[in-house]
Amino acid sequence: MPSLSISRRAAIAIELVPVLAFAAWMELGMRAALARHSGLWSVLAGSMPNCVAVVLTALLFGFVHADRADSTPFKLTAMSMIVMVGYEVAQIWMPGRTFDLNDIAASVIGGFIVFPLLRIAHRLTASDPT
Repeated sequence: MPSLSISRRAAIAIELVPVLAFAAWMELGMRAALARHSGLWSVLAGSMPNCVAVVLTALLFGFVHADRADSTPFKLTAMSMIVMVGYEVAQIWMPGRTFDLNDIAASVIGGFIVFPLLRIAHRLTASDPT
């Protein structure tokens, strides 16, 4: 696949902007609206930040380390998922925090969302040294 004339950092930034906008929208009202409902919608509202956190951290790590050859899409995705799942497990011992398997599932789903985004940015700029 031919590379575009943009850097990997720019390609990731293009993906990062809408994710940041979604995260802002989610925190500024969408989660509250979903939480008012019962059932699946309230579970979705409670676990959605874990999914978005994996996407954001992987894209941010990819943006910051775009010039490193060892910043592969798999490594960035795995690192972000491990951090979020580890944080969820650590909540077992944190006062006032609750361990939730739905949050772990949401973190894994976030990994399935961000991996293709990172692969696209990586592939489009594969021959670009930056």
